[in-house]
Amino acid sequence: MYLLIICESKVVVVEGGVERVAMEEAAKIVIRGDVITCSDIVGRELRLEDMDIDIIDLMKHEIVIRKR
Repeated sequence: MYLLIICESKVVVVEGGVERVAMEEAAKIVIRGDVITCSDIVGRELRLEDMDIDIIDLMKHEIVIRKR
């Protein structure tokens, strides 16, 4: 018997003071230059440009990304 535990986080984007959930269950986040790419476990990707990671809260499973 195998047990697989996956730790996923909600990605919240803040633009102009307005928060929106951009991805409910991100499993991987890659930062390359000015691009942040969030992926879920089935391979869906969200590319965010000209943004910075503001908060990574592992207890709340939440990542807050803000527009520069």
